Amino acid sequence: MRATLARIGLTLIATLAFVACSDQDQRDPLSPNGAVSKAVVSPRPCFSIICQPQPNYLDVSAGNAVTCAVHSTPYLQYSITQSNLFCWGDNSNGMLGVGLGAAPETCTNNVGVNYGSNRQIPCSTNPIAVKVLRNFASVSVGSGHVCAIERGSGSAFCWGANNAGQLGIGSTGTSGANFIPTTAVAGYAFGSISAGDGQTCGITTAQDLVCWGNGFGASPVLVGSGFKSVSVEGALGSCALAASGQTCAGWRGAYDFLGQGTTARQLCQIQGSVTECWGEGSMGQLGDAHAIPVGSSYTVRSSSPVVVAQPAGATTTVSFQSVATGYMHSCALSGGDAYCWGHGWFGELGSGTQNSANRPSKVLPPYGVTLSFSKITVGDGHTCGISGGSIWCWGRNESGQLGIGTNNTWLTYPTYDPTNPYWSPNLGLATPAKVVGS
Repeated sequence: MRATLARIGLTLIATLAFVACSDQDQRDPLSPNGAVSKAVVSPRPCFSIICQPQPNYLDVSAGNAVTCAVHSTPYLQYSITQSNLFCWGDNSNGMLGVGLGAAPETCTNNVGVNYGSNRQIPCSTNPIAVKVLRNFASVSVGSGHVCAIERGSGSAFCWGANNAGQLGIGSTGTSGANFIPTTAVAGYAFGSISAGDGQTCGITTAQDLVCWGNGFGASPVLVGSGFKSVSVEGALGSCALAASGQTCAGWRGAYDFLGQGTTARQLCQIQGSVTECWGEGSMGQLGDAHAIPVGSSYTVRSSSPVVVAQPAGATTTVSFQSVATGYMHSCALSGGDAYCWGHGWFGELGSGTQNSANRPSKVLPPYGVTLSFSKITVGDGHTCGISGGSIWCWGRNESGQLGIGTNNTWLTYPTYDPTNPYWSPNLGLATPAKVVGS
């Protein structure tokens, strides 16, 4: 009798699990990223312990030792306790969205003479859900804070460091910091947002440019109207692309795309088949084939845009449809192929080496793997992209920012040199690796 009841109970559980999961988007199991069946009436909760969402990430952003990504599945479809936004890496500033310092792991952040070696930090080497019941559409990871836009409402939520009011919640400092995204930036609905170094800017659904943080204060300030996108580029501040096609670089005809780079010291933009960059270029991050000087200093090399060169050995013209910038390297997409240039010590160029490059170098997938990227993002020494709904990351990894389940990924170069003020950590990967669970 007990055995019969047990079998009935298991059957009911299996049936409930099937109903909960089958009421989600009906996809071909052999093509999980294919078209959704129109027969679906309404989704029902599906607990993550019973069924997991298929790899189908829509957005990813890399910043300073942190990466965050937005999954397509609304949170109620696969868990009643988490959002569709996941973050991983360093949680010293509360950027993972689970509370200040709260993280499932401790990483030995072995970053050398500039910062002190063997520093213990709270971290996660696996993606963890931001601790809020919201369905997000996009995310931007900066140097010390993160911002995301809620799907439907357009509300912007920011969390992490707040020394300059970059969270936009009307106050500054730790006492006013928001380490879990619960307080929205007041007064505006946003279509896009960019979190930089102490400053945040966004484009509203009415195409207004709104900024807060450094130079603006702790509450949002309307800067102007008629804008398509904005990028807050680390120490360079903000640059916006107007609806007319003009950027902060001046008018030389309408531009199609302004590169995103929340930790960068250089800016890039695209006009037709031409990609241009300007700003800091000492490690080749402008991509114009200018020789990388030995013992270079971090000074601005070009205050006006220079044309990014063709990849070495290219037999046909390679043009880019999108570009992204990081602290000392840049990357762009040509179709589904990714190209990177600039600093390469951490393997952030994805070329399989730790060499720097002064012109675009094609990202090489692991042996036997085909990657076709739809999105690329560049942080401070690491790079991530979306291919087939999954996230792949490469480069710097001392804080687990690659999301591969470990930060114990040692590279061989550069060897430790206590006399070199620019010595950097050698924890990273030189080829793309798939993020855990994606």
